[in-house]
Amino acid sequence: MGFGDVVIESAGELGQSRLSNIPHPQKFHSELYRVREERTMLLSGATSSIDKDVASLAQLADLHRQGALTDEEFKLQKARILDSID
Repeated sequence: MGFGDVVIESAGELGQSRLSNIPHPQKFHSELYRVREERTMLLSGATSSIDKDVASLAQLADLHRQGALTDEEFKLQKARILDSID
């Protein structure tokens, strides 16, 4: 009925951990590895292109608010960043 076991292998002392009677084991396994990969990227300092775009937009807004960019310059640069997002 959608339950099963999941075996997690690691290089640690235990080597393997078995989780029994897990609902939707394939989905659980996929999610576990997705989260692990996401955490690895965060710890390594890697950021997604969306994160970089959001940071660029925030920096652009700060420059505009400080008067370093005119309204027209702000609109142009903002449009370029937004257009580059896939």
